[in-house]
Amino acid sequence: MSNLFSELTSKLKGTRKKIVFPEATDERILTAASQLSTSDILTPVLIGQTDEISRQASTLDVDISK
Repeated sequence: MSNLFSELTSKLKGTRKKIVFPEATDERILTAASQLSTSDILTPVLIGQTDEISRQASTLDVDISK
């Protein structure tokens, strides 16, 4: 499985393709979105109330500013 992830990561890195996350206040989604954006793999699009998403990201200490 890790080989598949590594292969996908190397193919996607720098392409800045977008992926939509409708469950944007979920801890797993916020963490993944932050990591994908910071790693320059994908551009996450978080769907939901901006203030709720920001509040949850702050609570989790996750950077979603990119």
